[in-house]
Parts: sequence; structure tokens; C-alpha cells
Amino acid sequence: MKRLFLLAALGLATTTALPVSAADFGSTKASKDDTVLVKLANGAKMSLIVKNTEQLKSFQNYSLDSLMIMLNKYIAEAEKMEKKDVNGEDYTVSFRPAEKEKGKGRPEKVSITIKNDEKSQNVEKKDVFINVDYDDEGDTKTVKIGSDPNMNCNSDSTKTKKNANRRHQSGMNFDLGFNTFLNTEGTALDEAGLRTWGSRYVSINPYYQVRIGGVKSPLHLRTGVDFSFNNYMFDKNYVLLEDETSGRSETVLVKDPQNRNLEKSKLATSSANIPLMIIMDFDDKKGKSAFRFGVGGFVGYRLGSHTKIKYNLEGDDKKDKDQGNFNLEDLQYGLKATIGYRGFDLFANYNLNELFKDGRGPNANVMSFGITI
Repeated sequence: MKRLFLLAALGLATTTALPVSAADFGSTKASKDDTVLVKLANGAKMSLIVKNTEQLKSFQNYSLDSLMIMLNKYIAEAEKMEKKDVNGEDYTVSFRPAEKEKGKGRPEKVSITIKNDEKSQNVEKKDVFINVDYDDEGDTKTVKIGSDPNMNCNSDSTKTKKNANRRHQSGMNFDLGFNTFLNTEGTALDEAGLRTWGSRYVSINPYYQVRIGGVKSPLHLRTGVDFSFNNYMFDKNYVLLEDETSGRSETVLVKDPQNRNLEKSKLATSSANIPLMIIMDFDDKKGKSAFRFGVGGFVGYRLGSHTKIKYNLEGDDKKDKDQGNFNLEDLQYGLKATIGYRGFDLFANYNLNELFKDGRGPNANVMSFGITI
């Protein structure tokens, strides 16, 4: 009996909804969306939840005949749940036709909820709710069909979700990686080298991104600000000192004059940078970012710097920390690149100007690389 009721309601939905004209719609104003209500037999209703008339017109791309045939099959599967022990509770069965039949314009998701009426003595009486989610130009639209004449068309289960492929995006990235020196031939930096695991790079990157072109365009422009923290840990007992024997301040990297066995010797800097990048972001069939790469540049300013050494003296651990500019370049600029697949991204930064001022310290260009979270 219940099966006949369901099929009759759906069949009537098909015959009623297809020839309906504008005059047959009852239109009500929801709090955020417009609701176009089609009244069916037995008190059932079919609701289209849309933001504007353009979204309503987009539903002409979907065949209600094929939709009802599909729902007929899914309801039959949902009814099989009753053979299991659901203890009279409400239950929902969801299907994803778009994943099974790609490229055929199928709904993203069909949810069938069978609500048991505990107040009724008729165990055959059920309230049946069906939600069908379609994707259209970056928005998910919902068609609702319900047998309850008092069905709330503005319930929390009906939402218009923005796709990740919207024109403007903002967010926060964290870069974690390592530093290395390039172009150090013939300098003390070339002799000393860096300890890889101690020469860490950390950056906090709030960003703003805008898509260039239409909704399917992969081209984006990204900018923002990043706060970077660089550590350069020297090896082989070298320390960074300021030397004024020539009449002006120069920064030199030398073996520890006190011949201490250094556990740690590093230079740490912090800076604020403004990047500008062109990002190519390619989506998969579900509208999610699949593969992306970007190139661009940055310009920034040094905020602070210090050196730190750690050693053992007569059984006690000692730490000496000195603040200063160490003849470091205040202004910095360079190139940036990033590449990613799904949820995994790599980055690389290269400073075009040298770390120290010309003639005031060892020659070196900084390169940072690692992963983006």
C-alpha cells in the first residue's frame, strides 16, 4: 500500500510538473531565496529553491521525466532499508548519480528520508522527503519533494552552497621549509656551509585571490602579505661577527676565536613581504582544485635580526644572543614559484639581491623551499 502511495505521488509529480505554466506556480518569498511551489496530489508539494529567475530558467536543462524514473528506482532501494532493523526510527538513504554516470548531467546527490509518524496508529503512514541537488555555474541548487502538506521549504536542509570556484577567494597558508645559500664560491660561507635541519624557513601567508576570466577560467591573480622567519645555522664551529678593523663595520664569518665547541651558531632574520603571483588552477569534474602552479615575485623589508650561539662551559650550557643589523640588506626582492596537486603543495623562493650589503659581508643569495599547508 505504501509503495503504491509513493509511486502514485511521484507519477503525479511527473504529470503535474511538466505542463505547469507560470500561472500554476504559487510563489512565496523565503528569508534568503525564492521558493517556487508546485502543489501535487495528496497534499504533496514540489519546491524549487532558487535565488533568482535565471537560476529557475537553468532547471530547463534537466528532464523531470528522467528524474522521476531515477527517483522511482532509488525509492525502491530505500524501501529495502525497512527490512533491516531500524526500530521505527527515521532514516535517510543518499545516492550520488553524478559520480556513477559522469558527463550525463546527473544530480550531484539524491537524499530520500522516510520519517516515521509515531503519533499515528497506522504503521503504514510515512512522511517521505526527497532532496535532489544539482550543480549549476558554481552553485548547488536543491529540488525538494515532500508528502507532508506542512513541509517547511525553508528548513536548514535546503541550502545554496557556494562552489570553491568563486571569483574572489581569501585564505591563509603556512610555508614550512629550509634555507640554503647560492653563489657563495670563494667565501667563508662556502667553507662553513649550513646545517640543513637547523636552517629552517617558516612563513605565515594571508592571501587574496581573484579569478581572471569566466567561471571556468583557471587563471588567477594572488597577492597578500607574508611574514617570514629565516634561520641560517652555520657548521664547523663558525660564528658571525662584526669587524671594524678597516674603519667601517663589516660582517665576517670566522672560526670561533675562543675555540669553543659550539653546539649551535646561527643567524635569524624576520621580514614582511608582499607577493604578486599568477596562479593557474585547474579543477576536476567536481569543481575542486586538482592541479595548480604559479609564478611571480615579491618585495619585502627586514623587520629584525639576531645571532645566537650555544656552547658548554665547565659543565654549564651557555647561550649568547646578540641583536643587530649585521650589515644585512633591509630591502629584499625576488622570485616565487609554487606547484600543487590535490591537497599537496610545494614552494620555492629565490632572493635576487644578496643577503648582505655589497662589500660589507659574505656574498650569498638565499633560496628557500618546502611545503605549503
